[in-house]
Amino acid sequence: MDDTRHVMRSDAAPGWSVPQPVARALAFMRANLDQAIALADLVSEAGVAERTLLKQFRQFVGASPLAHLRRLRLGAARTALLDPATDDSVASIAAQCGFAHFGRFSAEYRRAFGEFPSATRRRVRNVPYHLQAETGGQARSGRAAGVPLVEIAARRKPSLIVLPLRTETLAERLAARDLVETLAVGLSRIGVASVVLAHHDRALPRPGVGRPRNEYCLLGRLAQRDGRVRATIRLIDAATDRHVWGDCYDGDVADMFALQDRVAEAVPHAVAATLLHTEVQRLRDRDPASLTARELAIRAYPMAMRTDAAGARQAIELTGRAMEADPDDAVPVALAAYAQVRLSYSLDAEAPAQALARARQLAQQALMLDANDVMVVSACASVATLMGRNGEADWLAARATAMDPTSGWAWERRAHQRLNAGENSDRVIADFQRAMVLHGAFMPRENCLLGIAQANCAAGRPAEAVRVLRSAIVENPRAAWLYRMIASIEHCVGNRSEARQAVEQLRRAHPHVTVRHVAESSPMLSGDHLLHLAQSGLPD
Repeated sequence: MDDTRHVMRSDAAPGWSVPQPVARALAFMRANLDQAIALADLVSEAGVAERTLLKQFRQFVGASPLAHLRRLRLGAARTALLDPATDDSVASIAAQCGFAHFGRFSAEYRRAFGEFPSATRRRVRNVPYHLQAETGGQARSGRAAGVPLVEIAARRKPSLIVLPLRTETLAERLAARDLVETLAVGLSRIGVASVVLAHHDRALPRPGVGRPRNEYCLLGRLAQRDGRVRATIRLIDAATDRHVWGDCYDGDVADMFALQDRVAEAVPHAVAATLLHTEVQRLRDRDPASLTARELAIRAYPMAMRTDAAGARQAIELTGRAMEADPDDAVPVALAAYAQVRLSYSLDAEAPAQALARARQLAQQALMLDANDVMVVSACASVATLMGRNGEADWLAARATAMDPTSGWAWERRAHQRLNAGENSDRVIADFQRAMVLHGAFMPRENCLLGIAQANCAAGRPAEAVRVLRSAIVENPRAAWLYRMIASIEHCVGNRSEARQAVEQLRRAHPHVTVRHVAESSPMLSGDHLLHLAQSGLPD
């Protein structure tokens, strides 16, 4: 049974691999899901000591070998249950996937996917046959079975059609062809759109009624004059013929490779940020009742990225609707997980421990549904970071940037992990700045500014750190929890009055907050940080 949707495989992301012992153990698991597998079997297959295998699994997979084996088995069981062509009973499927105890399987399945296995089977069998056929095999693959056809179609990413550049001479035409092919390679790795390379300009869609709302075209012109060359690139909305982005790139005719490299580096980054911004803007003012599950998730994305309780609650409400409409789409599940952990950190969660537990459960569910979507992987890396699971967070963050180097969220997560690992502060700050550029102007910046402040602290620049934190609060006054970071920094450098003032500002926004509440909502905080808050006037 093919389980590549559910497994964070070592070969899924270019430039990132796991140690050979882990790879051997993973291959053994996938080949023997229906067999009883003990830790000793995996140690023998991996060829290393048990302690080494356990350490490497936690570092590179984010779970113990047996915990990851349960993930694989649950993913394989869901794939089988979502297959409308099978007549196997739920108990038979459980046994085929290595679950010897049906009751335990049913309970674990519900914890992972939010429904009993029998409910999954009923949803699949309630889908009319003609809808199963129209999905082009997606229902039989398990990715979208049991979901109405309109939801399956709505999961598709925006389409980006890359057209030939307009030219006038044969030399320009040859140079433009090479440039577009190089550009298409760079664009193929962006996670926000499906890229199609057109071979003639007749592929340009005619704007107007009937065009898909999320179809875009990249086009432009290449001209050579007096030894110089200029490439003008434009992005248009195919439905409205509206210009949404453009730029010009100049170079030397004698060094076309340099121009190609610059365009292939700059354009995908700009296009990725622009497309995401345009899609969010398109959905912002529409009635949520009219949105599909994926559209609800995209609308919730910037809300989840805010660091205040209101944004987290709005994201939880929208992603909750999306999960009800399409329970097999991993993106809203992953965003819901991140919104839950953000709610906990906002200091406004009624039960922060429950919010953190819910975030962890949703993150595991999202990875089992689809571990090959950069937004899913970035969200789960964020959850792992904020819960102090650094080995898992590091693995996921590195995987996200390898999957899609144009993702601002992936670079933000990678920067946080480099910060936690104690890497050079100026390099970390540069990564956060790169993330802000890739996010685009519409995305909240508090997370990146917080990381920049922490990096300045690590570099011995506390005054700059406080300045950056205060600028983050100016950008989002609802993120008053950031005052606790200011209080700790000011106390640490001996500015006791400024530290007490920051605690007073924190308590004005959150009158109920105590040191214990901060510790429960933010498990990764150090004891020194909590002590600084207590000594600055925050009640125990």
